[in-house]
Amino acid sequence: MFKHDPTRAELAAAAGGSDLAPVQLLAHGFGGLFLTDTLEAYSSGDIARLHLATQDYGAVLVRSREVPSARSFESFGDRFVPMMQHLDREGIPQYPLEGCSKISVLLHNTASLKANAGARLFHHDGWGHSPIDPGLSMLMAAAIPMSGGSTLIADARAAYDWLSPGLKNLVDHATVVSRMAREHVEAEKAEGRKRADEFEHPLVCHNPVSGRKSLIISDRTVCIKGWSRQDSAPLLNHLQQHAIQAQLCLRHMWQVGDVLIWDDRWVKHAGASDVLEASERELWRLVASINTQTGEFLK
Repeated sequence: MFKHDPTRAELAAAAGGSDLAPVQLLAHGFGGLFLTDTLEAYSSGDIARLHLATQDYGAVLVRSREVPSARSFESFGDRFVPMMQHLDREGIPQYPLEGCSKISVLLHNTASLKANAGARLFHHDGWGHSPIDPGLSMLMAAAIPMSGGSTLIADARAAYDWLSPGLKNLVDHATVVSRMAREHVEAEKAEGRKRADEFEHPLVCHNPVSGRKSLIISDRTVCIKGWSRQDSAPLLNHLQQHAIQAQLCLRHMWQVGDVLIWDDRWVKHAGASDVLEASERELWRLVASINTQTGEFLK
């Protein structure tokens, strides 16, 4: 387990002789599927190889023959990097999961998705808690609905790659202002949050492991620093629609026990609103965050 954000050389060295590889890519070269009997079956080298795979493929899906327990899932996450209590835990009804201090429980049905419309909009978790940057996120399906309940993820790296040279020059050094509470969700606006409502972050983020850049934009992004919101809107709207076009997205239909892993700096996600009225989806979540002042993961 790394206490700091590992470099590619460090991950490769830790992987050692592991020959773990995805059995298939999930969509457009984005997302790798790995199969195992149990999460515990992975060696330390395999874990490092999976960590590398999140950088190479954007996201990793681990599917076990044996459905993991909550303790198994939490232990699995901690073998990558130290997982932590979720920064938005005040808004999560069931946190933490009994017996596991780092797992938050996400329950989704038709009513909850209507109440929290923001969950259905593409976003990056973890930004805005200065001096903290987001890191790895993991979701595990504990229960799935009779129909629907999928999760959408979008490749922010490819979103940058597909920009024209002129747009890349424009966004490379831009800083944007985003809101913690999504403008589309009045309930979130009304919550008494202790942190600043707006924060600044780079529009383009550099991945030190893969060397690639990512376009960090979502419905929370309200303007470019130094620009008015009115002047910012056309460019931001164009970038947001560009970043979630179908060719850059993967829709994951859950199976019980699936573990989906990505880095919130390079991938954004959304919950699809396709859960039946009488059904419910239960996901378990683990997150890791980095103290930008020390370079170490928070516990």
